[in-house]
Amino acid sequence: MSGRVIRERREALGLSQEAAAHEAGVSARYYADVERGKRSVSVQVAWRIATALGTRLQLILDAAERGK
Repeated sequence: MSGRVIRERREALGLSQEAAAHEAGVSARYYADVERGKRSVSVQVAWRIATALGTRLQLILDAAERGK
C-alpha cells in the first residue's frame, strides 16, 4: 500500500491526518506512519483507510502499482 497515494487522496479531500485517522479508527500517529511508509497495515486497516478516504481499496492498490 502506497503511503504517497493515500496522502495525495487525503489532501485532495482537504482532510487532516487527524481527521482521516479518526474516520479510519486508527491513531493519528499510526496513520502518519502509514503515509510515510513506515508501517505495514492489515487488509482490514487498509480497507478502513480507503473507506475513510471515500474510495475503494482496489483503486489505491492499483494507483500504487502503477507508481502514481
